[in-house]
Amino acid sequence: TTIGFVFQACYGPPQKYIHPDEKEIYLRLTDSEGNPLQDIEIIINDSIRQTTTENGQSFFYLPLGIEYKIHVAGNELYQSFDTISKPDEMYFSYNLQLNKK
Repeated sequence: TTIGFVFQACYGPPQKYIHPDEKEIYLRLTDSEGNPLQDIEIIINDSIRQTTTENGQSFFYLPLGIEYKIHVAGNELYQSFDTISKPDEMYFSYNLQLNKK
């Protein structure tokens, strides 16, 4: 599965106070044409689950200093995929592109 994977250090969600031991993670899912994908489930480290909004967005607040396993559940139109990340920034965002089945 090919995904578009873009790291943006200081862009994305509004900057708000975060506990010093946490990171703010911003994910945005799109199709190959850049259209946002709504109602796609994202699972972090097999336990934290959220569904993307109408803008294809999802926000997480997670502990610092660990590796994150990110699973994006597919649906009847799009393939699922897994990736692993260990970002170094307090705020970071991912733009992920799902492929059609």
